[in-house]
Amino acid sequence: VLVPLLEDVIRQRPRADWLASLEAAKVPCGSINSIAEAFADPQAQFRGAIVPMSHPLAPELRLVASPMKLSATPVQYRHAPPLLGQHSDELLREAGCTEQEITNWRESGVIA
Repeated sequence: VLVPLLEDVIRQRPRADWLASLEAAKVPCGSINSIAEAFADPQAQFRGAIVPMSHPLAPELRLVASPMKLSATPVQYRHAPPLLGQHSDELLREAGCTEQEITNWRESGVIA
């Protein structure tokens, strides 16, 4: 019952107005951002929260960086996320599967 009532009231003013009013009243609050808004946030840019990488399906892929900022051992981003099934054969071989098992699974749709 309460949610629809609040939705009607909240829609009457822009998000920035609500945040300013709530902050002025010392009410803890924060914006719920879209991914684009989160990546555009000055704090996210300052903290290096965005990692640009090249990817076969998205040449300008923007990924979320690790929040860990270690001066002696900084995170290194060497590879973009793999494609579906990109390493399946290799991993299955390492796990002891035979070529025939891998072929059978691929033909039956168990693996891509």
